[in-house]
Amino acid sequence: MRKLLFFFAVSTLALLPTMADDKDRGADRKFSNADLRGPYGWALEGTFGATSLDVIRQFTADGHGTFSGEGTVNSGAGGLQHTFVCSYSVKPNGTGTATCNVEILGRENFAFVLIDEGKEVRFISTTPGVIIHGVARKQ
Repeated sequence: MRKLLFFFAVSTLALLPTMADDKDRGADRKFSNADLRGPYGWALEGTFGATSLDVIRQFTADGHGTFSGEGTVNSGAGGLQHTFVCSYSVKPNGTGTATCNVEILGRENFAFVLIDEGKEVRFISTTPGVIIHGVARKQ
């Protein structure tokens, strides 16, 4: 019985640093718009109707619900430069939405999730007829 109690006590103590590490890593973390702040590089790919797209963009988020930037779209007909302005909202769980007004494409809608405390953002399009996914990383 003593061996069993000793094993249980040692096992429990061994788990304490792991449980503390989980908390330090953000297990109870609450996100907000402020977690999307600063310059990011953004790569997207997918289809717009029947047209395949590859897009690279750079944007700067203000931490208050707006980001803007510039980019290049390649749809097989060469690169088209464009600018965009987006409004965004981050939920406490790190997911969010963005609505963008893009100079050459019009309105785009996205759902996203913040990764690594906002250093990475994974996006998918929620615009009807558009299938796009991408990743933005803090510069």
